[in-house]
Amino acid sequence: MPRNSLYDDPIVYDVLHAPGTTAEVRGLRAIQRRFVGHVARPVWLEPACGTGRYLVAAKRLGVRALGFDLRSSMIDHACARLREVAGPRSRVFVADMASFVDPGRVRERSVHLAFCPINTIRHLPTDRAMVAHLSEVRRVLAPRGVYAVGLTVSSPGMEFPSEDVWEGRRRGWHVTQVVQYVPPTRASDRWERAYSHLVVRRGRRVEHRDSAYRLRCYTPTQWLALVERAGLRVLGTTDDAGRDIVPTPCGYAIYVLGQRARAAVRR
Repeated sequence: MPRNSLYDDPIVYDVLHAPGTTAEVRGLRAIQRRFVGHVARPVWLEPACGTGRYLVAAKRLGVRALGFDLRSSMIDHACARLREVAGPRSRVFVADMASFVDPGRVRERSVHLAFCPINTIRHLPTDRAMVAHLSEVRRVLAPRGVYAVGLTVSSPGMEFPSEDVWEGRRRGWHVTQVVQYVPPTRASDRWERAYSHLVVRRGRRVEHRDSAYRLRCYTPTQWLALVERAGLRVLGTTDDAGRDIVPTPCGYAIYVLGQRARAAVRR
């Protein structure tokens, strides 16, 4: 991520993305109950957890929450937030998405629900990195555990520029973000360009922050091929509330991934 981006400031990030978090976590719980079943003491894992907003809400529901992020500032913020909330013992740590399994942090075959929403997984820079990440997640999933991945698939040449607007308020803070997305026009171009404009207000102070970044693109065929290479399979596709949906060629869905038979894993 470039400097001056949303990810440089944990407080601003947390204020902006807090609205709707509780409802999204309830949707994740619905996915766990449907695809995993009842678990007395569930363990959830969030790769690239940022400030831990999902983990805090999950802990309030009685979940043991684990998470990691590449940015130590985000993990420091998440750790402080989790300490403020009563509930099962939770842990966050600094790690890379492509290499995070460690018995002292997250054990193999211990996670009932891993999740990575809102296209965060598209920050991985290569297909190789994606397979490495999915393979790491597969290692930590319990026998019936699942990985809920929020992903927008691509159809080069069929997409148009779009714009998203987010807004959050908390204790004197008011944060607005406008992001404009420019999709690739050729099948050989695997990157969507994103241009972000943040307006951060605190009292009378107003600050504008501009940044740009890229999100890697996957056609449905490319995405499913990488899932298979990592030894996983798609068990279903849902919306944020855990309800069944049929993904569109250019649309967003939560792909619920489970383990394939061990003998079928391709190396």
